[in-house]
Amino acid sequence: MSEQDINKERLELALEAAGLDLWENDLVTGDVTHKASKTFAELGYSEEEALSYIDDLFAIVHPDDVSVIKAAIDAHLTGATAQYRCEFRLRAEHGAWVWYANYGKIMDRDGDTRGRRFIGATFNIDDRKRKEDELKLINRKLAEQNALLENMNVLLRHNEEVLRESEELLKETQTIAGLGSYVLDIPSGLWKGSDVLDKVFGINEAYEHSVEGWVALVHPDDRAMMADYLRDEVIGQGKVFDKEYRIIRHDDQAERWVHGLGKLDFDAQGRPLKMLGTVQDITERKQYEADLRIAATAFESQEGMIITDVNDVIQRVNQAFISITGYDAEDMIGKTTQVFMSDRHDANFHAAIWQAVNDVGAWLGEIWGRRKNGKDYPGYFTITAVKSADGIVSNYVGTLADITASKVAAEEIQYLAFYDHLTSLPNRRLLLDRLQQALASSGRSGKGGALLFIDLDNFKSLNDTLGHDKGDLLLQQVAQRLVSCVREGDTVARLGGDEFVVMLEGLSEHAFEAAEQTEEIGQKILLALNRPYQLANHEYHSTPSIGATTFKGHQQSLDELMKQADIAMYQAKKSGRNALRFFNLRKS
Repeated sequence: MSEQDINKERLELALEAAGLDLWENDLVTGDVTHKASKTFAELGYSEEEALSYIDDLFAIVHPDDVSVIKAAIDAHLTGATAQYRCEFRLRAEHGAWVWYANYGKIMDRDGDTRGRRFIGATFNIDDRKRKEDELKLINRKLAEQNALLENMNVLLRHNEEVLRESEELLKETQTIAGLGSYVLDIPSGLWKGSDVLDKVFGINEAYEHSVEGWVALVHPDDRAMMADYLRDEVIGQGKVFDKEYRIIRHDDQAERWVHGLGKLDFDAQGRPLKMLGTVQDITERKQYEADLRIAATAFESQEGMIITDVNDVIQRVNQAFISITGYDAEDMIGKTTQVFMSDRHDANFHAAIWQAVNDVGAWLGEIWGRRKNGKDYPGYFTITAVKSADGIVSNYVGTLADITASKVAAEEIQYLAFYDHLTSLPNRRLLLDRLQQALASSGRSGKGGALLFIDLDNFKSLNDTLGHDKGDLLLQQVAQRLVSCVREGDTVARLGGDEFVVMLEGLSEHAFEAAEQTEEIGQKILLALNRPYQLANHEYHSTPSIGATTFKGHQQSLDELMKQADIAMYQAKKSGRNALRFFNLRKS
């Protein structure tokens, strides 16, 4: 095989690896030599349809891209640009829009003439474009390198001079893209590589370019796999060599990923003679793919996650988010986040959230969400703005945690800390807190208040004769009757055992009138607690002894008031029980 044939095959291999579809126009006659038939076939058009669209390409170009293509062509035709470059969308036979790139160059320019031949290449960039739109994580360096690599195809020609120019461009683009080429002579076991390939492997001219030397560069963990692949598929089945594998660079011992492409030549007896191929460093792409896998794994975490666009329109939700809200992904994608929000929050609440996001880039706090079944639930929600390198917001990422269980636990802790478990009345701790607030309120308003200590007469004998379960029933019924005797805003508490306290607020400013109001309620309590009780199958009669004291402002401390009411209660017991006594009554 001549050097020219080798160069031609090398170029054709590079075109195949790059996925290019060539076209050529004669600017004088208007004839089309290469018609980019692969592109039309890829779009699903028949040969007859393709021929019609060659003459009228703009019939299938996206309306938004027509002016872009024309501007790029005009710029190159007038000599304003050295090359014609353009990216645009074509309508496939089934109606979808597919992204393509078109690179070209006018050949045979002579001075100010417009040239004769306009050659170029078309290739599908739809996958890259969609990934850019979806992830907004463009590897600009790789994209530029790949674009430069693909540009070499516009210089393809069928004569030696154009091939030489193409080879020079190939060398240049290989350098930029990190794509090295090689020729392996199989009988001798020696190979020759381009400067770029030596750089990829970290070797110099003094390095022995042999098969053994190549094998030594392959990562030890990949050598057996590579040997089997070459023997069984490339040599055994005559397949094109197309493999990603790891190497250990010779100079710095760094581990790198490469993508190898190669084609074997066989003699008449089917024995391999020569392999032409390329090797490209793809370490950055591999790391990018690994990062994507990590990001995908993190997205499907136990915490609900949601991604919206800049208009708050939902683009993705994970399974945890679906489990929390009860909505399927189809129920939410395309809608705003209001779809899972409770109407407990007004417009001002949501405006404050977005104000925080716009000001500092994030918001976090508790919200009320609404499940698909219509039930509200408490959640902890965070929302973070995702910005590009130039500070423009592209997306919002939210996380959601259902805190129903923690809210219930907090309420249970609150209940155990401040309420009596038997009667559900406030306990001593909550009573003292409310009494402190009542004293402060009384000091501000001048209104009076009162404390009534209530002790059940002969309660111990009930427990001793009928049992503690009957005693508990009595205490629960007493609690209910006490609550029915007081006004809304007054407090009924159980201190423990058979002792209850009633705190009255908002009484008269005058002590005597406040005492009369207290006595009225006390008598009402006496009557209510004297009515018979039904304890399971037993009818039971019980009486209370009640001690009362009044207060106004901070004239007495908490302890003094509690002692006064307690003393008054014991005076009621000494008087013969079933009575109400005051600690002190001052008329005014």
